[in-house]
Amino acid sequence: MERNRDDEPLRKLSEFYHATFSDCRFRFLECGGDLPGEFRKLRDEGCLEIMATAATHGLLPLLQPSPEAVRAQVLMGGDVYRATFGAIQSDSGCRSAPTRRPRNDIAGGKPALVHCRQRTV
Repeated sequence: MERNRDDEPLRKLSEFYHATFSDCRFRFLECGGDLPGEFRKLRDEGCLEIMATAATHGLLPLLQPSPEAVRAQVLMGGDVYRATFGAIQSDSGCRSAPTRRPRNDIAGGKPALVHCRQRTV
């Protein structure tokens, strides 16, 4: 930030990113670096839906000629999810509301924006 003190737009941008990343570091240290544990808590509270995926989901189209390889990737992804978050939940209570359709094409579609509401009991 000191280096950008004479360039106001760049200084403001530097200050913004310094504050943002300082906050991220504080939160990371606050949870003892256990991000999966924090995500697990949010999932268990019904605030976050975590999906299991294939171990190398981006490569699945290339693996189609080998159904055994695809199956292994899917099973490995499930195993990693269970090891990290416990049993796969069929209903987390999170209701997704995409604001635009997700695209998974090679042209670089943007991920859907998702809003999750607190589960009501």
